[in-house]
Amino acid sequence: MWYLKEGFIPCVLTFEATHLFLKYVADIREAGGPSMLPTLSMVEYILQEKIRHEFWPQTLKRGDLVTYISPLTPTVLVCKRIIGLPGDTVLADPTTLVPGSRDIDHNVHVTVPAGHVWVQGDNAQGSRDSRDYGPVPISLIRGRFICSFGTVPNLTRIKWHRGGAMSSFLANE
Repeated sequence: MWYLKEGFIPCVLTFEATHLFLKYVADIREAGGPSMLPTLSMVEYILQEKIRHEFWPQTLKRGDLVTYISPLTPTVLVCKRIIGLPGDTVLADPTTLVPGSRDIDHNVHVTVPAGHVWVQGDNAQGSRDSRDYGPVPISLIRGRFICSFGTVPNLTRIKWHRGGAMSSFLANE
């Protein structure tokens, strides 16, 4: 029975610890597509932390890159940038902004409700985001980007992602 103590049990414990870490703390996943160009290339790998926003949603910041369950297709995870937090008033679609216009059709502002965030892709023309389906419930967020790195042969190219002010998209700042 020494093989249980020396081999099997440590192997099972290692597997369980790895499983719990990847499910609840952090993981690496593939992300890509045109919606986040030029921040992310068409195919990149991301390291995302999963635990902090679950217990402390107030740690989410404008400018954070997050993955969340798509409100349109619940089997798909998408990645976008947080533009507005609960209580913020955001310009719903900055791509239609007409400078100096008071025309309601072009300069629509939305107040983000409690428990939600406003997300948009960095490539506005190639992105389906809050402009299409409205504010995203914080409960749908699955992770916040820590860093991204390229695919072969660019695996050594690491980009660190930290939240930043996105005041150009905010109406109440």
